[in-house]
Amino acid sequence: MRFADDVNPEGVHPVLWLFLGAIATRHRLDIGPELVVTSLRRRPGPRPSLHSPPEGELCRAADLRRWALDKAGFTQNFVGFLRRRYGQSLGVVLEPEELTPAQIAERGGRDKIAPHIHVQLKSTEWPELV
Repeated sequence: MRFADDVNPEGVHPVLWLFLGAIATRHRLDIGPELVVTSLRRRPGPRPSLHSPPEGELCRAADLRRWALDKAGFTQNFVGFLRRRYGQSLGVVLEPEELTPAQIAERGGRDKIAPHIHVQLKSTEWPELV
């Protein structure tokens, strides 16, 4: 797993790290290239986000690059696997395809949203990964 240049990996919940490690392993097994995390902790913005928790709380969301998955025609299968395997504890959203029209408008329009997989903790309990 590697991080895009502007990603802040500080203050991330340990359960999210556990999931990211498992997702990165699956990504490598399925298509080969290393998983790239494009967003973790962000500065607070105009809307609430698990990427931007209040002071003293840990980040509970990540965005994952999907170019290699798209190129291999494997994005839907990969997202489906993540939902089946981890869906009780981890929310998985294919963006921008699965956003509502209101969410797209809130983010400035579809052309402002880079295609990615958004994952976020539903629970901070330690999951069973296998």
